[in-house]
Amino acid sequence: MSACPTCGHHLDGLIGESIPSISKTPPNSTVPIVRAQQEDPTSCQKEVDRLDVVIKRLNEQRAYFLRTINNAQAATRRLPPEVMSAIFLLTRPPIDFEKRNSKINYQTFVSSERHLFEEDGFQLVLGAVCHRWRQIAWSTPQLWTSISVKVCDPELESNASILNLYFQNVQGLPLTIELDLDAQWQKLQEAKDDEERSKSLASLEPIRTSVFVDNAHRIQTLFLSSPPPEWVSSIGPSLSRCQKLFLAYTSPESLKEDHLSGLPGLQALREISLESFYNPFKLHYPTITVIHLKKVPISQCLDLLVKCPNLVEFESPESRPDDVIINSRSTPTIHGRVVLQNLERLRWRISGDIYGHAFLRHVRFARLHHLEWSGAHYDTEFEESRPADIHASFISFFSELPPTVRSLAIGDFLMTYQITHDLLCSIPPTVPITYLSIFDVTTEDSAMVMSMIGRPVAGLVEDREDGLATVDPSKRGGPRVLPFLQNLRPSIDPSNPWYDFVLEMVEALFESRGKDVPFRLWLMEDSANNWKNSETKKRVKKLMKAGYDLEIMFGSDRRLSTTSKTVEPGKLEFIPDPKKLPAVST
Repeated sequence: MSACPTCGHHLDGLIGESIPSISKTPPNSTVPIVRAQQEDPTSCQKEVDRLDVVIKRLNEQRAYFLRTINNAQAATRRLPPEVMSAIFLLTRPPIDFEKRNSKINYQTFVSSERHLFEEDGFQLVLGAVCHRWRQIAWSTPQLWTSISVKVCDPELESNASILNLYFQNVQGLPLTIELDLDAQWQKLQEAKDDEERSKSLASLEPIRTSVFVDNAHRIQTLFLSSPPPEWVSSIGPSLSRCQKLFLAYTSPESLKEDHLSGLPGLQALREISLESFYNPFKLHYPTITVIHLKKVPISQCLDLLVKCPNLVEFESPESRPDDVIINSRSTPTIHGRVVLQNLERLRWRISGDIYGHAFLRHVRFARLHHLEWSGAHYDTEFEESRPADIHASFISFFSELPPTVRSLAIGDFLMTYQITHDLLCSIPPTVPITYLSIFDVTTEDSAMVMSMIGRPVAGLVEDREDGLATVDPSKRGGPRVLPFLQNLRPSIDPSNPWYDFVLEMVEALFESRGKDVPFRLWLMEDSANNWKNSETKKRVKKLMKAGYDLEIMFGSDRRLSTTSKTVEPGKLEFIPDPKKLPAVST
């Protein structure tokens, strides 16, 4: 049994192996040196190896006792692991990728500006606090269901290790992964030759293997920003549980058609968002319910719209002219009336070419709830190729909107009186549109729309001086424009002092519907300064005193409201932000 030569303490029970006696001979003694010279070097090396094992075990024992001390002194020592795990989950719930300012979440997908990428290392911070916290965090799979990684040099090995750690700790739960590869895309684009490009791809191979080979079956949602084209070829049947795919590029020049050949193999896919894809591609159409596209050829947009039978939401806010030129030699494959039975939300930018015409002629809806309409079928860009009867198809399209439509947004095109008139007046009076948004147009365009709202369709006449609509006194009967409207968000420059057209619209709605149908008008915050005019106040006060359920919002904190309990009708009311109110002590 070995004992410490200094204190006599027996060590065998502690470390499981004896430790040689430590000589008390002074360091300058020649005895150990003489002995070492006489010893066999092989035996000495074995002794060194044995001592290394002993030292390692001693360090492990030391770490164990230090952890015991730390756990005994920790403020959370009395909390059961289950409680600590619940606290961790409440402190950091899974990332909602569709709401956060992620670089490739679709809210910024459709924006011309990209937000800064947000990385997340909450779990790693927990693990660095102490051994117990790390054990609990590593044993809580719900903490590891989402990860964001910005792939950049020189941290590629670290990126791969972190991904593997997530895959290991998430156990059997589905995983959401976001990979920002913009820096690597740029590096590949700048490669001088194939050899340099191959080296860059080889350095990324551990990450690709981890995501697309070893753990592809674990992924439920995949966000990819500018992945190498070779990676896109890996998107296929191996992602057997993938339900959501978000794929964005800043430039698509290096993508080839065969890179997308694996998309039909994603048989669990429900939602897909793509940006900057010029080549045609196919999907597993029966399972798709949500499609968001940007900078995708209009021919491809139309093809997906009519081929996905269970589509509920479709967005295509931008289709560049050169996209159309690329596909100018092809023709629409859609023939005859196509009624989309399940589509509820549509965001569409019309074009004045054969594809825009095919959409207007053939596509109809059974249960559409929201329509956002931008672009113009009469744009001069398509003047040479514009079908002759496209405007008639435009009127027919709006005249056949289903009675399920509740919300309409129009804008981002040069409005003319004729187009605006035909669009609004074509909508059947039986379609109960209660919400209208006018976006990305001039104040004059908004004024033109508002000069028609609530007026009789048959009596509208263009005023040649200001371009607004007036009503022929002899034709005041019959259906009115948007008779069910209750909420309006116009695009009005707050510096414009001319607000008569706003009040005239409100008065027309009150006159045609009475006081019981509520109306909410949403204006910009600075617009409140234009409502201090005495004549304006007088007209608003008259409406409110008549009992009209009217509310005019200026930004988020000021309003004119009939229902106000703090100020008299016709006066601006300040609405404090609940988040800024002082805490109330109880």
